[in-house]
Amino acid sequence: MDMQFGIGKGWAKRMKLDDHLLLWNQSSVKVMDIRHRSMEPGEELLGYRLPANVFLYATRGNAQVRIDGVAHEAQRFHVLHGGKGACLDIAAKPSFEYYMIMYKASASFPSRQEFMRTCSKIISWPSPLPMRPGVNLNAK
Repeated sequence: MDMQFGIGKGWAKRMKLDDHLLLWNQSSVKVMDIRHRSMEPGEELLGYRLPANVFLYATRGNAQVRIDGVAHEAQRFHVLHGGKGACLDIAAKPSFEYYMIMYKASASFPSRQEFMRTCSKIISWPSPLPMRPGVNLNAK
């Protein structure tokens, strides 16, 4: 199965989902913090340096989100990824609500360190990494 991820300024790279799963299955992830924020129409967050790797999950409204200057129109159900140290800017368009899930990933076992270094050369984690479901699910 393939997924398309937006990378950098105006180009895209196709990466097999299996490649992503291989990396994630050989990693341990420590959630460092989860933050929730609601922004009012016209409110902005400018120049925020991400203190850890982040998944930004939009839950309501829409906004222009820039990660290291790369712009994305985020709306409900969108997920964006930003790497530690990236610069985050958000401009709410009527309003915007989101969660930031900050994490640190590492190899599960010390013997896997070389495996992870090799994989990271082949499969680099793009930043930003926008994802959007093809079909929205209605929770009941």
